Amino acid sequence: MATMTAACLVTSTYAWFSQNEVVWTEETDFNLDFYSGLLISFDGVNYHQDVTKEQLYMAVTGLDDEDAAEEAFKNIKLDGVTPLHENQKIQYDSEGYARFTYDTVNEETRTHEVKEILPNDVSLANNKYIRFDLYLKLATGSVATENSPSFKLKFSQIKDDDDNVVRDTALKSKAGVQNVTLLNKLTTQERDYGAGETISVDGANALRVGVGTHQGENSMIVYEPVNEHNLGSAAIEGRTDDLHNPEKNAMYTYYNNFFAEKFTEAAEDGEAVETHENFQDGTSLGTFASVKNSSNIYEYQPIKLTMYIWLEGWDADYFYGITSSNELSRAMQSSFVFSYEQI
Repeated sequence: MATMTAACLVTSTYAWFSQNEVVWTEETDFNLDFYSGLLISFDGVNYHQDVTKEQLYMAVTGLDDEDAAEEAFKNIKLDGVTPLHENQKIQYDSEGYARFTYDTVNEETRTHEVKEILPNDVSLANNKYIRFDLYLKLATGSVATENSPSFKLKFSQIKDDDDNVVRDTALKSKAGVQNVTLLNKLTTQERDYGAGETISVDGANALRVGVGTHQGENSMIVYEPVNEHNLGSAAIEGRTDDLHNPEKNAMYTYYNNFFAEKFTEAAEDGEAVETHENFQDGTSLGTFASVKNSSNIYEYQPIKLTMYIWLEGWDADYFYGITSSNELSRAMQSSFVFSYEQI
């Protein structure tokens, strides 16, 4: 079992306010743990039982120098984005990576635009979301035969001898719930709020984790943290349920109330991202299956995942990231525990 902890600076500025950077996360703990019997790799070639934070820095930044990678990692800045969808399916590029978009306003024409983040924009200088590949395989002691069972990879927990959870797969805010004084009115699922009122918000609810899978057709499993202070999910056109109704979405209503033009549009219905709220729901992240290799010997094939971490720009809890006059430091904690079980 290995643990990696790193820190990065995350700024919350949906592109409408790209000139006004708002400190969203001052320090983010990022932990990866995996059960014994699993080996991990960032390149699909070199597998390890134990990995270091330096390897994580280099995997995320693409740099080979440890010091340069650590510095670059700590200065990553994220903007609010959303995966590109067509016909309610996430779109992928030629290399199998999910495509992302962000929304902006043309200051000259005062019109709303959706722009795709091109591959050369996913760089150290302009990193709107985190993406890195992760390979996992069963240790060599797992001998495979033609009739060997298959195993599924999943998120899990680590417990002590007394069955207490000591490490969980979760997205949390170490800063906890913040009480925010509103500069304008907004509407939530519960009620209308006026300027000057105070509302409780947990910025962790605007985070998303996507697990890109590559066994067969490219796909992504998206996880959305939810707690008792959740203000809702993404604002989606045409939806009337409380979770996705734009008119009851704090981000959507708060931003539009700043501008008479009300040129902000909710995400199109075809862009809806179905999310999981519970990392422990047993969802399979891939299958370790016994197949013949080039030497005609049965072995368990490794699983390749692509990990994505982003701030969902349409999320109701993201409203706090669209005004530069409120600057909050948040300490986000991301922990991912991988395990496997026989199917």
